[in-house]
Amino acid sequence: MSGCDNSTIRVAESLKELLKEEADVKGGSENVDLTAFFTSAIKGLSLLYNYVTGDAKNFLEFTHLANYLIVQDLLESGTEEKKG
Repeated sequence: MSGCDNSTIRVAESLKELLKEEADVKGGSENVDLTAFFTSAIKGLSLLYNYVTGDAKNFLEFTHLANYLIVQDLLESGTEEKKG
């Protein structure tokens, strides 16, 4: 995960643990619906954002904001995201 700060790595590790738990419940990683998992992760971040900020963004509005933040981060860092 080169180019990622500590907070990003910690969030990814937390999600990885949730994914492992899901795989354990469903009898293996091949039984986990990754589309549903990542959709839930994004929705969860949206709910957390609304809780922390007091805002009331719907999921689509939040994904727009998230995309904006990623582009802003890439422009400020002067790098393009690489597969990690």
